[in-house]
Amino acid sequence: MKRLLWLLAVPLLLATACTDQDPVAPEEDVLTAVVADRGGMKGARGMDAPYAVGFNFFMIHDETREGRPIPVYVWYPVDPAEINGSFPEAMIPLFPFDESGPYAPSSEFEDAGFRAVLQDPPPARGPFPLIMYSPGWQGTAYNSGYTFATELAARGFVVAAVTHWGDQSTMNPAEPFDHLGMASYNRPRDVSKALDSMLGWNADDTGPMFGLMDTGRIGAAGWSLGGYAAMVLAAGDDLVCDRADVFPDWPVPPETCAPSFPDPRISFLIPMDGSNQLLHFHELARVQVPVLGMGQEWSQVGPWQARQHAAFGGKPAYRVDFLGTRHFSFANLCSVFPIMGAYGAFPPGMAEWWVSQNCPPGELALDEVRRLVVKYAYAFLIHDKSVLTPGHAISREGDIEFFVTERPGVTAVLTGAHEDFNYFMHQPGKTHGESTVGLTASAPKDPAGFGPMDFATWMGRTR
Repeated sequence: MKRLLWLLAVPLLLATACTDQDPVAPEEDVLTAVVADRGGMKGARGMDAPYAVGFNFFMIHDETREGRPIPVYVWYPVDPAEINGSFPEAMIPLFPFDESGPYAPSSEFEDAGFRAVLQDPPPARGPFPLIMYSPGWQGTAYNSGYTFATELAARGFVVAAVTHWGDQSTMNPAEPFDHLGMASYNRPRDVSKALDSMLGWNADDTGPMFGLMDTGRIGAAGWSLGGYAAMVLAAGDDLVCDRADVFPDWPVPPETCAPSFPDPRISFLIPMDGSNQLLHFHELARVQVPVLGMGQEWSQVGPWQARQHAAFGGKPAYRVDFLGTRHFSFANLCSVFPIMGAYGAFPPGMAEWWVSQNCPPGELALDEVRRLVVKYAYAFLIHDKSVLTPGHAISREGDIEFFVTERPGVTAVLTGAHEDFNYFMHQPGKTHGESTVGLTASAPKDPAGFGPMDFATWMGRTR
């Protein structure tokens, strides 16, 4: 029954890490532009971009953790002039821990509104920045991050995403379903191990990815528990188990009562509805790299997004709240689950039932969420100040609220003996009723009982 927890209940979840090392200072030019053509934003399928997209898949193993398997999905830029019709459409492994497949062709994803992807074409001339991506708990590399990976690859970035063993992401009975604490413990370690391999391939002058990646510009991104993993890779987690012990009848594994250390190669972050509730406020404050946090708007989830934004010490640090969204809006599950169901990843009818329960009409359309996620992620990555302002959100994007930490008065942290932090409930200048326009509030830095299941129950009561 526990393996169905995420599908049948809730999933605001997460990833790992901690440190006693000094934080890594951000490089001044880490977010400089890498492509000249910024393109228009026409929607998920028709977004203008200068590159075609290639795809590779690799399976690696971590011998320090009993040969733990780590599937790595890589999307990368391809010069459109080099595409001559001889390269087949990409085949996406849906069951990455089973070599026999099945595989879904790119056309299945295109029919669901995603960009076309090719299998193993030669990459465009690099080097390009590299983004390591971690999915949500029980999510896969492709059903969590397909839009993020393919659209940024089309704009001049290499995106490597992992699927985590022990997540039961395809309900394979041969795979264990790990406790949240164990999933949190393994997540940043999986990403760092995958990064080791990516950099090894980058240095291999006999391989297809030689010189493809800029080793000075490596970021971490993720949704839900994957967002937690990204934060851990920058800040660490002093004791993984201490905020993951949330299931009364499911004890946290004792081996997770250990630290996770940051990865000094990570120089920027993009958490999406990231599970910062698994980190203490002082741990979040160790994030000293540029960061773009995107997620649900305040009236939907309370101070969740504001909490991490108030803590982050890196500059620039942005908070982008999406009105009319839910936790699943920031992944691709609502569009990809039917594909997975058609290929046998779930029992008959389960994918359709899950979509009917968790992807209701009347919220911000998924194509629009995809457009906005890519627009703001890309603006952040190329440091486009014409987009990264509260004024742009007010005048151009009615479904976005935008906050900047380094601007005085936008968000202030109470220090010393105080246990609260201050934040804006809404962006000043946005209209949400006279009582909340620009209204400031305070909330506990480390609220008691703020575990994922408690939070999910609370969220359900406030909808």
